[in-house]
Amino acid sequence: MPSSKTRVAIIGGGVAGLVVARHVVSRPETYSLNLFEQTGQIGGTWVYTDETETDRNGLPVHSSMYRNLRTNLPKEIMQIPDFPFEDPEGPSFVHHSVIRQYLLDYTQHFNLYPHIKLNTLVNLVEPEKLANGQVIWTVTYTDLATKVQTVKTFDAVVLCNGHYTVGHVPEIPGIESFNGTCIHSHQYRMPENYAGKTVCILGASWSGIDICLEVAKYARKVGIYIALSSCSFDAWRSMLTLINPQIYLSHNLPEPIDAKLPKSVEQRPGIAQVNDGTFVFRDGFSAQVDVLIYCTGYEFTYPFLSPKVQLKTTDNHVEPLYKTLIHMDWPNLFFMGIPAIVIPFPMFHIQAQYILGIIEGRVKLPSPKQMHEEYEKEKQSLLDKGVALRHINKFCERQWAYYDEIAAAAGIPGFPPVVRKIYDHCGKMREQDFTTYKNYVYRIVDRDNFTVNCFDVEHSHVRFLGNLVLNLWDCGGQEAFMENYFASQRDNIFRNVEVLIYVFDVESRELDKDMHYYQSCLEAILQNSPDAKVFCLIHKMDLVQEDQRDSIFREREEDLRRLSLPLQCTCFRTSIWDETLYRAWSSIVYMLIPNVKELEQSLNQFANIIDADEVLLFERATFLVISHCQRRYHRDVHRFEKVSNIIKQFKLSCSKLAAQFSSMEVRNTNFAAFIDVFTSNTYVMVVVSDPTIPSAATLINIRNARKHFEKLERASQSSSLSR
Repeated sequence: MPSSKTRVAIIGGGVAGLVVARHVVSRPETYSLNLFEQTGQIGGTWVYTDETETDRNGLPVHSSMYRNLRTNLPKEIMQIPDFPFEDPEGPSFVHHSVIRQYLLDYTQHFNLYPHIKLNTLVNLVEPEKLANGQVIWTVTYTDLATKVQTVKTFDAVVLCNGHYTVGHVPEIPGIESFNGTCIHSHQYRMPENYAGKTVCILGASWSGIDICLEVAKYARKVGIYIALSSCSFDAWRSMLTLINPQIYLSHNLPEPIDAKLPKSVEQRPGIAQVNDGTFVFRDGFSAQVDVLIYCTGYEFTYPFLSPKVQLKTTDNHVEPLYKTLIHMDWPNLFFMGIPAIVIPFPMFHIQAQYILGIIEGRVKLPSPKQMHEEYEKEKQSLLDKGVALRHINKFCERQWAYYDEIAAAAGIPGFPPVVRKIYDHCGKMREQDFTTYKNYVYRIVDRDNFTVNCFDVEHSHVRFLGNLVLNLWDCGGQEAFMENYFASQRDNIFRNVEVLIYVFDVESRELDKDMHYYQSCLEAILQNSPDAKVFCLIHKMDLVQEDQRDSIFREREEDLRRLSLPLQCTCFRTSIWDETLYRAWSSIVYMLIPNVKELEQSLNQFANIIDADEVLLFERATFLVISHCQRRYHRDVHRFEKVSNIIKQFKLSCSKLAAQFSSMEVRNTNFAAFIDVFTSNTYVMVVVSDPTIPSAATLINIRNARKHFEKLERASQSSSLSR
């Protein structure tokens, strides 16, 4: 007896296919389901493989995933609405392996495996119109293990075979003469393969920029070549004079990318022609290139569809589709994954329920004639607005009205306002700096509100000693963040580092893991910034019994110095409860001052001239000691921090009274201490124990010395404007 259930075929076991399957199997009384997946695993393009050409069955490799990829949307809005990520903490932009595990968990949770046929190649999908006017679909498929071919009939077919398998390769005059390596981003896996090569990257969408930033560290020169349709090349040349080129990059944007790029990257307009290994660009510039990587998008392909379907996929545009989802002439044939520049996983969640509404008759479609008319009107409207045919599927701002429309038609909730707010904020951060936008961490508070922080890597600039700028990258030590530092932020974080400061918790119960991460940092430093100085803080020493502190610190210090070779490591014992943390930071900053030895010599001369016991220089903004000389022993080794805290509190009190701290004099029976403005960036403290020296004389000497030390400071600034 034939089944009364509606037979549904899903082709493709990636995200879209799994989401549709989840909703189909939730109605077992209504549907029977077969999901066909060509590979041996679910996950589609989220399954990483080192293979780049053909798989074990001799078929083209499906996945375009590369080793270091992280999502370009926060997981907080990327997740499927009825299946949140298990771990709500940690980074928002996660490594591809996190998404793969998420999809495995999703499949297991909704018990989809019994309905999935892995290692199954779909050969043909063909419509058949019955006498009663009903359209059914015959699906011919092959079991790749047994080579047995089977034909089954279905009432509806949902195509979820993905859009990242067949790369689009534009024509370049003379490219056939190029003897170097030529690949599409579909074949790209890891940046180390291009070490020492001169690389040209053609295309600067998300994957092009991402790959460019990765390859930039390893390649000898990488160029982003921009295939410009119209541009002022004089403007290009004037811009390029500001850049220290090392990589070539190319895209169809009318203007160069106005964002931070590594110094090794040079933007150029499009490739005019290729002569053997010489690439000639549209501005007349030419360069020898070893590797060309096409980051030029993908083709929509449905090789198993019968010609009866009459599908057009020219110019990256699929038609005739109603709502970019339903074939207008075969309304029980559905196409998932067509829209681009969207939030894909949640979109699939809405589309899947819209499809079931159509199959069940709850969603009423217009007649084929009306659908064609509506589609043509909308297409022409976009073309009139200057949207090229190949870009019509890029929804961008149109996505929100689309979600609302199909959700309302399906009778299901749309997205809460907070989703769009996070999406817009993320886009804004990406526009500001696409090298750092993935450092932001988002948390949804309620339907309307969210928080955003940069717990992963906090990037700040501290102006020190006037023009000496410290660019600080404060990297959170949580395990979830640490893996991302080395997987996908490695080049960004560890490039051009002057100083690595690594903090060890002396009470940590995972010392081996701590040492492993420290070694990973050192490897990244050696590769990216081999001249960096390395400092380790053995922190929370106050928690160690006092009689064991020296031995434990020496033991850790010896281990760290050994592990750090060939780099030199300086260790400090620290605690927030005493002066050690202040002393450590003062020592570190001291080592960064370009002409500190000359400064110390001058301080010693100054102390001798005025017969001072001790002279200290404090940085004006932080009140860290940056240099000092001592002519007589002082038994209080904590005095620097004590004085600093006293002055900072006094300055705070002055500011509350709308006053400005200028100077201070403290005198007792044993000594006199003078604290005064010295240079534009420092305070000086002079300690004198000789009671015969008048205070006025010391103050006059301080004023007279200012000009000399101002000159030293200017020399320091000119030798190192930025650090």
